[in-house]
Amino acid sequence: MFQQRIPVRFSHVDWARIIYFPRLFDLLHGVMEDFFAEAAGRSYAEMLETERIGFPTVHLESVFQRPMPFGRTLVVDMGVIELGTSRVIFEYRVKVENDSDWAAVVHQTVVAVNMDSWTSVPIPDDYRSTFEAFAIEALRQSS
Repeated sequence: MFQQRIPVRFSHVDWARIIYFPRLFDLLHGVMEDFFAEAAGRSYAEMLETERIGFPTVHLESVFQRPMPFGRTLVVDMGVIELGTSRVIFEYRVKVENDSDWAAVVHQTVVAVNMDSWTSVPIPDDYRSTFEAFAIEALRQSS
């Protein structure tokens, strides 16, 4: 499980002083970029510019269960729930720090693509082994 803490800043919230849902998706993309940097050992920029591989989002599902208020910290658990030839489904479970219930659960489907042709490609072995190390099927079944 990859975990990251994110403070909810003023720029993340709407008039109600809770996180504005499109901002959460932006923050989760940042978690994904940090996952690649820390778990795979490459920055997302290096992947795109040097390796010429990207993982664009092709499908996104979310369930919002609790507000995520300004001034609090989010705890995001990220893992892989499905791994195909060129497709990965990431699961993000978001809690407000010190709360017991999930605030949001997001499933993000990404596909490995060649950045020059924008065609799908098989996930390279080194990325596949990283994704396998972060598989959370047992967690998904227990929810």
